[in-house]
Amino acid sequence: MIDRLYSFCLPCLKLLFTAILTGVFGSCSTPKKIPLTIATTQLPDALHSSYPTDSLHTGSISWRKYFLDTILVRHIEEALQVNADLIQAVARISQSKAQYLAATGALLPSLQVRGRAGGERFGKYTMNGVGNFDTNLSERISDDQRVNENFTPDFFLAFESSWELDVWGKLRQARKARQLEILASEEGLHLIKTMIVTTIAELYFTLQALDDEREIIENELKLQKDGLEKTKILKSSGRTTELAVKQFEAQILNTEALLRKVLIEINATENAINTLKMQPPGPVKRNQELFDASMDSTIVLSTPLQLLFNRPDIRQSEALLRAAGADVNAARLAFFPQLTVNPFIGLNAFKSNLFLNPASLAFAAFGNGIIPIFQQNQLKANYRFQNARLQQAQAEYQKSIVNALNEVNTNLVSFEEYLKISKIKGEETSTLKISETVANELFLNGYVSYLDLLTVRREVLKTQLEHVEATLNRKIARVRLYQSLGGGWF
Repeated sequence: MIDRLYSFCLPCLKLLFTAILTGVFGSCSTPKKIPLTIATTQLPDALHSSYPTDSLHTGSISWRKYFLDTILVRHIEEALQVNADLIQAVARISQSKAQYLAATGALLPSLQVRGRAGGERFGKYTMNGVGNFDTNLSERISDDQRVNENFTPDFFLAFESSWELDVWGKLRQARKARQLEILASEEGLHLIKTMIVTTIAELYFTLQALDDEREIIENELKLQKDGLEKTKILKSSGRTTELAVKQFEAQILNTEALLRKVLIEINATENAINTLKMQPPGPVKRNQELFDASMDSTIVLSTPLQLLFNRPDIRQSEALLRAAGADVNAARLAFFPQLTVNPFIGLNAFKSNLFLNPASLAFAAFGNGIIPIFQQNQLKANYRFQNARLQQAQAEYQKSIVNALNEVNTNLVSFEEYLKISKIKGEETSTLKISETVANELFLNGYVSYLDLLTVRREVLKTQLEHVEATLNRKIARVRLYQSLGGGWF
């Protein structure tokens, strides 16, 4: 309704004040309007050909469907309910909405009730004193209208209003900026949700990988201790030396230290998950099975255009950029004259018994025009400040696009390469396992030395841990690819 009212009456008011602006304000310089252009980064041709345009991309899949582990889903749900960063983001949205309400209220007329009661004795040689004396001598007034010359009461009660007419659109530009800031804060909430979802997933997969490493090391310890006992038997029969026994003992100590290191990492990872869930230290439930490799086949690529519309950080940057542009326009329009209307209607009397008499009704309307002349430095300073914010927002928007494209490429290549490494390390582990069995038999029969057996076992343990690490890196790259495509906040 307010916008319709402005669209109806503002053209005439603009013509009137344009004349005033030309005659009175023409000597002052007003900044030119800056057209806001949302320029996107030029995308390489290879990206256009790499992404099918008719596919549902990974970033649009809800995290509840993307992660199939029900325990992981439960951890994410718990974190999204109590995480402190999310609570702060919701509070920022409320702050933005409150600022928008204030900006909207500036477009509407204010209304307040003003009342006063008092009295005054006017000097006989004042205009009011002489006026009251002459009034009482008039034959045209009734007794009720006669004024007490010694002490004149004054009773006033009225509805007063003040309305700044947004002739040039300054207030509407400010309201637009606040509305866009609400959108930016909502996208900020989506961004935090994405970070929480993907961080919980990465930590959860890390826990699973550490559990696998612990199991591998514990199994290796059993084999090493069994080998130590067999070596002691061979020593007692004279088929080997004390040096071999000590080498096996040293290997066991080294493996036990490696196990302790893994236990420390497990505790730290559990604490990181508990922190996101706002919980005290404690064990974190997880699926003890190995990673589900079948999930790797669900990767579907997306176009850069879809990427731009889906990532909350890019949406947030664009909203802040548009908000900064609106603030620049509002700062520019502040150079133009300001028009306000101040009407009131109420009761005014100098006798209390006549205060509620209909004849005591009073009303008035005043129009004020303010042309800033000596405030140029403040207005220019504000305009330059808002313009600097606009340039900063433009740079941040460009940065978010370039960062998004590079993140997608990095995580996509990482996922594909770690998938290959994981398969290679799996085959290498199988081969070395056979070598370990053969080396153990040859050592027991005296065909190879204990050093050969220790070397093979170290390689087996090392390759198994590298296989787990490659699998974990593949899973993390897959999660980060999901994040870089804008997923995780649905």
